[in-house]
Amino acid sequence: MKSSVLEEIRTLRNNKDINLNTMNNNRYCILIREKDGSETAYCYSTPIYNLKSKHVVDLQFHSEKNSFYTYGSNVRIDVQKDICMQNQNGYIKLLVDDIAFKPQGRSLVSPSCVISPTLNGVLFNVNSNNYTIIMEASKPFLKIRANSKYFAYMSEKFKPFGTLSSLGTVDLYNHFCAPALVTYKKLNDKQVALTLRSGVESGKHILFEVNMYENKLFQDTTVESKNPKENNVYGGIAFLGNTECFGEQWLYSRPDFSKISELLNKQVRYVKLHLPNYNKNNFIVLSGFELTNRFCSFGSTWNKKIALSKIITDSFGSNAYQSIDITNLIVNKKSKAINHTEGLILRTKVKGCGFSAVATGDNYYTPQILEINYI
Repeated sequence: MKSSVLEEIRTLRNNKDINLNTMNNNRYCILIREKDGSETAYCYSTPIYNLKSKHVVDLQFHSEKNSFYTYGSNVRIDVQKDICMQNQNGYIKLLVDDIAFKPQGRSLVSPSCVISPTLNGVLFNVNSNNYTIIMEASKPFLKIRANSKYFAYMSEKFKPFGTLSSLGTVDLYNHFCAPALVTYKKLNDKQVALTLRSGVESGKHILFEVNMYENKLFQDTTVESKNPKENNVYGGIAFLGNTECFGEQWLYSRPDFSKISELLNKQVRYVKLHLPNYNKNNFIVLSGFELTNRFCSFGSTWNKKIALSKIITDSFGSNAYQSIDITNLIVNKKSKAINHTEGLILRTKVKGCGFSAVATGDNYYTPQILEINYI
């Protein structure tokens, strides 16, 4: 993400003027008044307003005596002898060997890694292709969900308390080149050791994020041919196309319009889905398809995947985003109101062309954005 939520929107709008609607009270949305009299809602996949202050998350670390702190959408993060993330539900501590952080821009830098604020946690960029971190929860969690892409402490059957999500591997030339795989070892009732390793030998840096959970605007998951029984319900990135680690991968996604219910009675002119693009050096066109049936983000796997139906359209965009116009999927042609939808499938337009690494709905560092223009 850019240095602020508004800077991200300016990028999407090609630096057009921003006239904010300050009457908005939806934690997921920024509303912009357009010169033609319409209004555009930029709906983020995770909340962008702090639950208590009602202010937009500032994505900056601040100094306080011998420590640093920042606030996410529903968390306070303190960096001192460890990294402590706390809200009304408890805390998660991250124990790292090297804690000698110094401020640099909006990040904190140490010899081994750089950490940056996300919308409700922290992003790690580590100088290694094999890295271990200890995560401690404030209370024992009997239930864990985890696979090669993420680790989640669960507070309820389908609701995490906090998550670690691997984003991937960067090579010597700063190119996003492959997944990074997650494994864990339970140390005791409160602590786990999490190891991330690069999916390729050429990997020099690993990116991952750790966040306290917030409900999402999108219900989504990937499915993949090489791990036909595995999905990605809490992972923050999709490698659409083909990789050595995952084989062929697709993304299933469905907006949860209950999070933006005030838009359901609007006359909508267009709807665009923007997915932050990680392998910026290689833009690969994606195709969006309708679904033949409803999918379940927890139960979907390659072996149980719902078949795709007719094509919606292909993606467009720049190095920063993969964007897709989903107006025909979302909007009723007669009433112009938002329709219920079973969602869509995204995959590469051409098979065997490599991969496009894009943010999923569970990404807090570079969230997906649903752009809705209405009158």
